[in-house]
Amino acid sequence: MRKGLIVLVISGFVLSWLLSDRLYFVASTGGRGVVGYMGFVQPFLLALYLFSASPKRSVGTLPSFFALGLGAYLSLSLVLPILGVILEGYPARSLFSLVSTVSAIGYFLLGYLFSREREAERKLIRNFITSAVVLEATYGILLYAESTGVIHFPFLRPLLEWETLSQLTYSADYRLSGRAVGTYVNPNVFGFLSAISFWWVALMCRSGYRVVFGILTLAALIMSDSRGAIVALLVSVVAYIVYAGSWKTKGGRMAQLRISLIVTLAVGLPVAYVLLGTLRVDDVFSPRIVKGSRVLAEGAAVDENLDARIDTWGRAIDFCASRPFGTLGSPELLFGGYIDNEILRAWMQGGALFALSYIYLLLGGSRFVSARRPEARFVGLTSVVILVDSITAMPLASHAGAIFWLFSGYCQQVSDVPSMRPLTSRGDFS
Repeated sequence: MRKGLIVLVISGFVLSWLLSDRLYFVASTGGRGVVGYMGFVQPFLLALYLFSASPKRSVGTLPSFFALGLGAYLSLSLVLPILGVILEGYPARSLFSLVSTVSAIGYFLLGYLFSREREAERKLIRNFITSAVVLEATYGILLYAESTGVIHFPFLRPLLEWETLSQLTYSADYRLSGRAVGTYVNPNVFGFLSAISFWWVALMCRSGYRVVFGILTLAALIMSDSRGAIVALLVSVVAYIVYAGSWKTKGGRMAQLRISLIVTLAVGLPVAYVLLGTLRVDDVFSPRIVKGSRVLAEGAAVDENLDARIDTWGRAIDFCASRPFGTLGSPELLFGGYIDNEILRAWMQGGALFALSYIYLLLGGSRFVSARRPEARFVGLTSVVILVDSITAMPLASHAGAIFWLFSGYCQQVSDVPSMRPLTSRGDFS
């Protein structure tokens, strides 16, 4: 009975996490006008779980360095849109943006409740999520191969048409990109998910599965063509190696050996991709990778996309200077365009306070890299990925960010974060 309930709730979470971009209705919201159904379904699943039999496992509290950023960011995310309606005259429909914040709080509470379950139930949850990330990567790779003509399977054609329809509903620019998107519509979101999925399988799976699934998630990342996510993963790998290098026990060294191959792949594949791209092998590498590698030597002017973003960021900074306390409501409505920089967007909406709360949240989360439990280390490495990817994308605001909120709540059980501990626990997927 208990496991059946958990399967139902975690299935609802996975659907909300992976399919919110595809299951939607169109409404007048003041933005794109596309609202996901799962944002409304998730609270009912949480309520069902809350009113079920109480689990018996007790937990601790969140470390203060993480709780402060978490509380400040979520509180401001709730209050600012309301103040925007009251003080700045934003239309009431702009409050639709609160759905994402309420969902984030719901995911956090769900993770907290999951952390109180017995080990058998928690193992079931971890394995369920492992299966989900592997299937997502496989799905994205297969549809990308079908769209590029590498493979031809009749059963993939309706799925590809569904992908096209969903992308065109949001923006024609997504369809023109010709990049892997998985069950999302934005390839940068799929790239972000692939980057954090790599860390999930690296930390949760045993050796054989770790290598196979790690290569799969890396392939999905490269096919997404998301340069920001690739760089973010590389930075997180460096952070991981720095912490892993101080483990002294035999268990820690053995764990390093088990993960060394996949870490090498994480560093080697993207770096080789970029380095060979500098040779301008356009028939092998996408123009985005080629241009991205040329930026290092020739400047942002060689990449129209990056050059346009930098110009937008400059205008956004000037906008912030004219409104030191932010727009309160969605800044896109007053700015007249989208800002592919989540840190800068937070500054535009809520001033320096909101931007600092976002940064502090992720810096605090990154300290979990040194935690003992693999779920907490996943939060730490995901925080690093989000922080770096936020420079050129909106990872935490995307539906793929739900996994961060879920395991932030799960980290209630972590009490040994500040100290460095050896990696002795083994993954569950076997």
